[in-house]
Amino acid sequence: MKPRKLRVYEAIPPPPGYIIPLALRPKQRLTSTEIAKAQADFEKRASEDYYAEWFWFPYSDYVWVNTWETTNDPTGVEDYPNSFDKVLQLAGTLLTQVLQNTAALTRTQQIFPLTRTTLLCNYFPNPFWLSLRKLISSIAKAAMLNLPPYEIPLGLGNSYETIRTWVPDALHFQ
Repeated sequence: MKPRKLRVYEAIPPPPGYIIPLALRPKQRLTSTEIAKAQADFEKRASEDYYAEWFWFPYSDYVWVNTWETTNDPTGVEDYPNSFDKVLQLAGTLLTQVLQNTAALTRTQQIFPLTRTTLLCNYFPNPFWLSLRKLISSIAKAAMLNLPPYEIPLGLGNSYETIRTWVPDALHFQ
């Protein structure tokens, strides 16, 4: 696996002449060399790699790009994720399920549909977390932090560690 986190306009370069939407536009214009490099990287991954996925969370400035190739050489292959990370994933899944089931079983939303909004607005004027865009953006950032590599790079050209693992682990790592 060769997962990377790239800015949207680097992960999926716009075609020549396309105007990048303001929300995704880079602060500094890309040079023609940078655009050509991003385009070549995108085309190579899309057409030559065995497995390729580009995943974008709404309101995120980054795209998670995960592409990889197969090999017959088992040297250095490891189970991925490791046992500790598997336990963390299981705990997170269980906690999420408990929260969802608790809300459904107690019918909280049907009994008290305005409670959260009313309480938050009365006690916390102009709470930023009530903005749907900010909520979705926060969820996207948390989700992106949970994907390898575990730090957001500065852009194209950074080195990324290749994860050598079995095909089933690569397909179902999370």
